[in-house]
Amino acid sequence: MFVFIQKLIAEFCVFFMMCYGVIAGTNNFDTMTKYKRNVMLVKGYENTIETAVPQTDIYSIIKNHFDGELPEGKTEKKAIVIGYDGCRADALSLAQNKDNSAVLKLADTGSLVISYCGGVNYPSINRQATSTAPGWCSMLTGEWATVHGVKDNGIEKSNDYPTLLTTLVEDGKADASAFYVSWGGHFNGDGTTYIL
Repeated sequence: MFVFIQKLIAEFCVFFMMCYGVIAGTNNFDTMTKYKRNVMLVKGYENTIETAVPQTDIYSIIKNHFDGELPEGKTEKKAIVIGYDGCRADALSLAQNKDNSAVLKLADTGSLVISYCGGVNYPSINRQATSTAPGWCSMLTGEWATVHGVKDNGIEKSNDYPTLLTTLVEDGKADASAFYVSWGGHFNGDGTTYIL
């Protein structure tokens, strides 16, 4: 009974704060419009919110780069994928005027793509958790969690679905690959995603 009362009080407080935000003019219910406007402030994206690619397409983008012709004047192919968990596409608008933005420097010589996580609705509904491990597995295998099996953090990835880091090297299209992380859940301890 006590837990029920706590939940009821918490829900009332959230509702009160929403109402107060509307009255005070500090709560913006048109968040998608604001989000789109802020994304448009970022110079360098190759696509738009409307043409955002599913995170599984990151796999294809990189694979196509390595499968394609070597650009004129280049001696070898390289790719770097930088991911910020929980970072929205409009967050880069905060770095637009920064002289030392490594991400924007890379975007000048490469590409910056808006991607989304969480699955797709068409041709059939396919949902997945927007947690770290499922997202990275989807980018690195080109498959959603319903296929690669990592449906949440703490689930080990099957070797039945190798990552692009493995296949590019095994196929001789890359000399080496690496996956650097700051979150230990990818590699350290029981229930980690990737087998060392």
